[in-house]
Amino acid sequence: PDPGSAAFVNAVEMFPAPPELLWNSSVTPVGAAAHADMAQWQQQALETVYRLNVGGPLASKENGTLWRTWLPDDPFLFGPLGISMVNTTNTPIVYDDAAYTREVAPDIIYKTQRATNASAGRLSLQPPLFNVTWAFPAERGAGYLVRLHFCDYELVSSVVGVGIMFNVFIGPDMGTPDLMPTKTIATQANRAFYLDYAATAPIAGGNLTVSIGKSVKSSADEGGFLNG
Repeated sequence: PDPGSAAFVNAVEMFPAPPELLWNSSVTPVGAAAHADMAQWQQQALETVYRLNVGGPLASKENGTLWRTWLPDDPFLFGPLGISMVNTTNTPIVYDDAAYTREVAPDIIYKTQRATNASAGRLSLQPPLFNVTWAFPAERGAGYLVRLHFCDYELVSSVVGVGIMFNVFIGPDMGTPDLMPTKTIATQANRAFYLDYAATAPIAGGNLTVSIGKSVKSSADEGGFLNG
């Protein structure tokens, strides 16, 4: 309490976290975190620092789940205008695995995405292979769990090796090379999934970045997408 005042509490509510919310899939360590003891790391308490609805509006308890707030990603975008574009879908989102449910992220997150703008490379606004990057002010040398949400709106091709393929970077390090959602994870269009990464912020201070970019192995013009 302030001096001369009193402090009081009217009620306390506690809710169990859905089991699929934490540690359902493996965590990929990148950079300095690759040398950490992941079993011990996963026992640490987490504090939410950033939660973004990529390509979409503010998501709050009125249109989300678990009373969470997801901020628009625009203030965190790094780089020139025109290298990314926003895609949306009105098709129902598919949650067909116990690890991927609306409790992890609601429909509003998966119904918008920001993708690399292929025309930026064709018009020489950027080199043919370029990244879309988000920058997050981070605590110097601190460890972070980075959870990236994806939802591929395209129909799954029956031709082996055909489809979007892109790289995911956490900071300067490769998180997932040659990610091909329709081949490795999403067995149908509009299926929601996420990938977890353990990362360490730069010792010298500054931003922890997340980037997506086209793989040299991709047969599609697109260079990747991110939903949340």
